[in-house]
Formats: sequence, C-alpha cells, structure tokens
Amino acid sequence: MYDKMMIAVAGAVCGVGGFVAGFLVRQPEINKLQEQVHCLQQDVDQLTQAARAQNDEIEQLLVNYRALSIFSLKRKKELRDSIQDELVCQYASNDYLTLLMDVVSTGKEMSSEEIDFYKQYGKMLEDNVIDQRELEILRPMMMEKHGWEIQRLKECDLQPVFERIKHYNESKKEERKAFGLFQLKK
Repeated sequence: MYDKMMIAVAGAVCGVGGFVAGFLVRQPEINKLQEQVHCLQQDVDQLTQAARAQNDEIEQLLVNYRALSIFSLKRKKELRDSIQDELVCQYASNDYLTLLMDVVSTGKEMSSEEIDFYKQYGKMLEDNVIDQRELEILRPMMMEKHGWEIQRLKECDLQPVFERIKHYNESKKEERKAFGLFQLKK
C-alpha cells in the first residue's frame, strides 16, 4: 500500500514538474508575444490612423474603379488588382494581430500553418514595406482564407482587433496594480 501511494505521489510530482517545465519552456515565447502586444498598444493610435488612411485610399480606388467606363477595361483591371493587393495586406494585418492576441490573451496553441504565417508576416513587417515578392507569398494564404471578401472588394475592419489590444493592455495595467507593483521615486 505504501509503495502504491509513493508511486502515485511520484507520478503527481512528475506531472507537476512536467507542467512547470513545459510552462518555463514556453515562457520566453509568451514574454516576447506580450512585449509585442505592449509595443502595439503604444502604436494603436498610429495603427488606427494608418488603417483609416488605407481605408480612405481603398475607398478612393473603389470610386475610381466604379467610375471607369467599359472602354477602359485594362485600366479597370489594373485598378481592381491594386485594390485587391491592398485588401490582401489589410486582411493579413488583421489575421496577424488577431493571432497574436489569441496567443497572448488565451494561451492558444498555434497550428503549424499559423506559426509559419506568424513568422513570415512578422519578417515582412520588420521593414514596414511589403514588396511584390512578399505580396505574392501572402496572396494565396489570404485568398484561401478571405477570398470571398477580397474578390468582392470588401474592406477589412481592423477596429475590433485594435480594441482588443487596448483592452488587453488596460487589463494588464490593472493586474500589475492588483499585485502591488509600483515604481519607486528616485
């Protein structure tokens, strides 16, 4: 009986140890993601302005597109392609930010496709410019996921994910206050 109890206790200790080890292995990744979200919070106003500017640009392109006559088919196709490229970038940004928030706020495990997208799009964002080669990589992924909306030239609403970022960072501020963390005066 004592042996069975020791085996059960040893199993529980190993289980807890495995959980702690797993947590510690993922902690640097979680910390990096939380740092990215914090940086995003600081830039939410800039992101919102950029999204508005992009929406304005898309809206102007749509007005121009609709105004073209049937005799301007080549120009109309070029304009449509340009709008779709902007929408691909917009939907990719939304997916990236949503994925980031899901992982940080709920601890969601990323699938291998999500990890690939996260790494690839993160590299694209490092230089703040998505060139034609990078767009060619993004297009199939976004068309698979958002093809219906992109084909119909439907704009992506980034406001909900911006609100999630704000809410997340505000809740983190409250958690830090709740734990009694404060800054010392120098």
